[in-house]
Amino acid sequence: MKYLFVTGKLAEPSLRHTLAELAPRAGFDYDVAVLNITVAALMTPAWIARRLEVPGGVEKIMLPGFCGGDLSPIQEKAALPVELGPKDLRDLPEHFGAKCQTDYGEYDIENPRRGQSRAANEFERHSLDGPSLSGVRGGCHRHRLQPR
Repeated sequence: MKYLFVTGKLAEPSLRHTLAELAPRAGFDYDVAVLNITVAALMTPAWIARRLEVPGGVEKIMLPGFCGGDLSPIQEKAALPVELGPKDLRDLPEHFGAKCQTDYGEYDIENPRRGQSRAANEFERHSLDGPSLSGVRGGCHRHRLQPR
């Protein structure tokens, strides 16, 4: 099966990297169509249909998961089946039955603040304890955060 993965400029490098590792394991061929938009999640099917050029040999078009709505404009123009992929590019391997990456380095999907510095965590803790520091007695530049 040969897929055409449709994406925007921002996700292109990550998508190409993921596909280079995934395609041989999952047993498919692919092309990547990078449309003239930065964030792929902002694409609509009608917008894609007006701009998409489908190379020969493609059997299915894969759109980013956040690209919702009626897919028929793309299906009609390309005369091919169109499928929504996962909303998170990191879940693409699982979409094709392969193992997903579960280690994201110092960042934790369940606790994204794990990678923050202690100072950033302290600032956040203090700012959540009460009213905004910028609204207290003329602004936070006059006050120092004190450890508890």
